[in-house]
Amino acid sequence: MSEQEPTRYTNRYLEKNLSGFDTGSGEAGFFSWFRPAEVEFQRLVWLRPPTGEPARDPDTVLTWGSAGERYRPLEAEPDLFLEFVDVPLSSDSVLAFARQHGPLYIGDMYIRSALKKGRRPIIPGNRLSKWFETIATMREAVEVWRLLSSGEDAELRHRLEWQGTKGRYSVLYKSEARREAIANQQHGFASSFFDRWKRGDIIGPARLFLARSINKGMRGAVSPQLLMDDTGNFRPYTTPTSLAAALWFQFYAAVIANTPIRRCSECGALMVCHNSRKRMHAACGNKARVRRSRAKRTPKNG
Repeated sequence: MSEQEPTRYTNRYLEKNLSGFDTGSGEAGFFSWFRPAEVEFQRLVWLRPPTGEPARDPDTVLTWGSAGERYRPLEAEPDLFLEFVDVPLSSDSVLAFARQHGPLYIGDMYIRSALKKGRRPIIPGNRLSKWFETIATMREAVEVWRLLSSGEDAELRHRLEWQGTKGRYSVLYKSEARREAIANQQHGFASSFFDRWKRGDIIGPARLFLARSINKGMRGAVSPQLLMDDTGNFRPYTTPTSLAAALWFQFYAAVIANTPIRRCSECGALMVCHNSRKRMHAACGNKARVRRSRAKRTPKNG
C-alpha cells in the first residue's frame, strides 16, 4: 500500500493527493469512482477532523493503493445497491465487494500509531464498522421498500408499533438490528403526520421511515450539476460524491420510479422488477428452463 507524508492535515491534501484520485464529478462532469488494484485491511489510528488529533484506539480499516481504474457505477451497474445490501457483515465479504467496486467514500485519514512523534505516514481508508453500518442501514430500508412495493402488509406490520393514546401517539420502527421512533405526537416529532394517519396505519409510517432513511443517506453527498452535452446544450445531472452516496441515489431512483423489488425465485438475490410479472433474473430463467427441459428428457426409473 502506498503512503505519503503531508506536512500538515488539510482536507484539500486528502482529496487531491492522498486518495489517489479526486472526489469530484470526474470525466466530462459525470460521476466516476475508483476501483483500486489493491485493497486490504489494516489496524490503524483515526485522525479526528479538523485538527488531526489521533483517536485513542486503532480500528480495522480498509485501505487501498493509488493504482487502479475509474468507472461509472451509475451507468455501468444501475442496480448495484441491491448487491451491496446482500453483502454479509464479514471482513472477507466487504473486501470482496471493495475489490470489485472500490471504497465506500473518501475522507477519513489514518496513521499506523498514535505513539510515534514527528512526521508519520498518513493513509486513506474506510473503517470496517462504517461498512457494516451502511450495509445494515440500507438493508433495512430496502427491505421496507420490498414489503411496501409487493404489498406484504402482514410482514410490514411486524416492523411497526403504535403506542400511546389519542393526542399522545407514537410510532416505532423495530427489527432485530434497530429500534427507532418514526413519529411522536407528544414530543412534536413529525407530529403533523398524525392528522393524516389513523391508529394502526402501517403504510404512512413505513413510507416516512423509508423517505427519512434515503434522505439521510444522500444528505450533503448528492448534488445537482448543470452540464453541457456534445451539442453544447445544457443538461441536468445528479452527481454523488462517493460510492456510498451513489448507492443511496440508485435506491432513491428505484423508489421514485415506483419500481418493485423482489427476491429472485431461483437464486434468492434481490432484483428490480420493471415488469410486474417478473419473478426471476433473466439468466436464472434460462437456467430454470434448461433444467426443466433436461428433466423432461430424462427417462423415469421404474
